[in-house]
Amino acid sequence: MDGGDVEWAACTSRAYDIEQIGLRVERCLCQVRDALSALHQIQLLQWQSPAGHAYRAAVYERSLELQRAVGGLENARTAISLHALAASVSQVQVPFSLWPGDS
Repeated sequence: MDGGDVEWAACTSRAYDIEQIGLRVERCLCQVRDALSALHQIQLLQWQSPAGHAYRAAVYERSLELQRAVGGLENARTAISLHALAASVSQVQVPFSLWPGDS
């Protein structure tokens, strides 16, 4: 293996590792969405007592927190995907004559 092959293999390995992190984030995102669904079902129940209303309010607050977490996880998933793509193509050599503005 020459130096270029070693660099390519390392780059490919990095991209794979990054993709694995992305899959973990995706699994977390699915779990949070499942939890949100369960909380939504709780919120649909009719609560008659003051304690029941307080519980429902607490469930609502947790669902808001989880909705914010979904947004953060979606942003992380996007960033990880872009990083994996960048890692997978980082060994591509672009001739300087192809840079924007070069003629």
